[in-house]
Parts: sequence; C-alpha cells; structure tokens
Amino acid sequence: MKKLFPFVVTVICLLFGGCRSDEPEQDDSTGKLIVHLQQEGAEGVDFAEYSIAIVPEQGFIPSAAVKDIEWPVEVKVGVYTIAAASPKVAETETTESWFYGEVKDVRILKDQTTEVTVPLTLKVYPKAD
Repeated sequence: MKKLFPFVVTVICLLFGGCRSDEPEQDDSTGKLIVHLQQEGAEGVDFAEYSIAIVPEQGFIPSAAVKDIEWPVEVKVGVYTIAAASPKVAETETTESWFYGEVKDVRILKDQTTEVTVPLTLKVYPKAD
C-alpha cells in the first residue's frame, strides 16, 4: 500500500495539471501603437486616404483609412504585422499600381507605446480577372 500511494498522488497531480494546461491563459493586457507612413521619394504626402491593417499573429483586424484612426491605438499585447497601402496610383489594361509596405514582428508590450514607421514603395500588380 505504501508503494501505491506515491503513484496515486502522481496520477492525481497529472490529471489536475493536465486539465489546467488545456485552457490557454488569456492575457487581456494592452499597449499602444502609433504608425507613421513614409512614401518612397516623396515628402509632405497626405496619407488620409491610405489604409492601414494591424494584423496579429493569429487572427485579423480589418484595415481602416488613416483619417479614421485616432493615434495611439490601443491593442492587446502581442506580435503584429503592420501593413499600409495607398489608393490606386495607376492602371493599365493588365496592371494596377499602389504604394504598399509592411513591417513584420512589431511587438506590443504591456502599458507601453510602440511607434513604427512603414516604408511605402510603388508596387505593380497584375489585374485580377
């Protein structure tokens, strides 16, 4: 019986510990984010109509026009990709052009403000059919 007791205690600990680890801890901590845009070869650009997307590692946050965002933005602590795009710049029969840029692995820390600059370069894409 003495040899069985440590085994039973171990099994009970594993069961309770295992059940607890199945449920991920939710961290609702937040930080603040400020995004600056910098367009290739231009200064004094009005970015009001440009769109910004703040994309967490898992999930998606819809993009919004710069003019509709109040900085700093409060977001959950985590790692994000910040992407930005201009309205369409040019169009041909087969292509469309935008200024686009993204910064990956932006870390938002608890109770801190993170500033990031997204460099935008001209991108030419084939038109979708």
